[in-house]
Amino acid sequence: MHDYPPRSPETLAAMERTRAAARQLETDARDVAIWLEARAPGILVRLEIQRHHSCEDHEIAHVGPHVTPEIGTL
Repeated sequence: MHDYPPRSPETLAAMERTRAAARQLETDARDVAIWLEARAPGILVRLEIQRHHSCEDHEIAHVGPHVTPEIGTL
């Protein structure tokens, strides 16, 4: 077991914000996938959603849906 110094309240708060942002990103990815499936069933292959270190909490930098070639128009 390591004997790390105790973390400051600021560090603990920043860690919790990061965890909350990660949970929100998972929710956002699910919501986008559900929207795409409702709009064009069966086209979604993979969904890429990114946050960058410069993003504010709960801010998405990029959404990239990877879809089948028969996408048509949304």
